[in-house]
Amino acid sequence: YDEAELLAMPFQDVFTPASRQLVAERYERRVAGESPPNQYDVTVETKGGERITLELSVSRIQHEGEPATMANFRDVTERRERERAVEQLQTATERLQGAETTDEVYRIAVETARDVLGLPMTACWRHDDEADRLAYVAGTEPVEAMPDGPVTFTPGDWEYAAFERDAATVYDPSAHHDHNPLDAAIVVSLGDHGLLAAGERGREDYESYLVDVTGVLAGHVASALERVHRARQSRESQRRLEAIVD
Repeated sequence: YDEAELLAMPFQDVFTPASRQLVAERYERRVAGESPPNQYDVTVETKGGERITLELSVSRIQHEGEPATMANFRDVTERRERERAVEQLQTATERLQGAETTDEVYRIAVETARDVLGLPMTACWRHDDEADRLAYVAGTEPVEAMPDGPVTFTPGDWEYAAFERDAATVYDPSAHHDHNPLDAAIVVSLGDHGLLAAGERGREDYESYLVDVTGVLAGHVASALERVHRARQSRESQRRLEAIVD
C-alpha cells in the first residue's frame, strides 16, 4: 500500500486474522497503562496478498497530549524461515545418525529436502569411484515419474563439476538437459560420496536461507554417509581377521 492508503485504513487491517487480534489486544492494554510485551512477531498481508513476518517493537508515548503508541517493524521473514528449517533439521539429523545403510541415508536426504525445505523435486546421486560417474540412487516421486528418468553424470557434465565443489549453488538444469522441467535447482556436493539436487517447478531462484540450509543438510548427509562407510569397512576388516584366525 502507499502512504495515503495506509493512513485511510484502520491499522489492524494490514495484519492477518491471527495477528490482528493479538495486536489489538496489546494496543488496548498499552494505551490503558498496562505493560504487555514490547517486542513480538506479527504477520501482515501486502496489497498483493503476500504474507510477511515482521518483528514489532512498540512503546507507549504521548502524541498531542493524548496516549499513543510508537511502533517499529523489521522484516524477519527470511530469518524466521531459516530458524524453522534449522530446527526441523534436528529431527532429520537424528534419523541420519540412526541410518545403517547408505541407501537409507540417501532416502532420508530426499525426504528431508521435500518435507522440511519444501522442495518436491529432490534426488541424490552416488559417486562410483571405479566408473568415475554419479549414478542416480534416490529421488522423490516427481523425479521418479520423469519420462526419461534421472540421468547419470560423468566428468564434463555441469553437475559433475558441482560434485567436485563444496558450496551449494543455484543453477538452471533445463539449460543442460532438455528433459529437465526445472528452471532453477539447488545443487550441492555430498563430499566424496555423491551429489544432492533439489528444486520446484515454476521457480527461477531461491532465497539465500534456503540455499544455506540445503548446504547444512548436505553436510549432515555427507557425515552420515562417511559414518556408514567406515562402519562397513570395519565390519569387512573384522570378517577378514576372523577368516585369517580360522
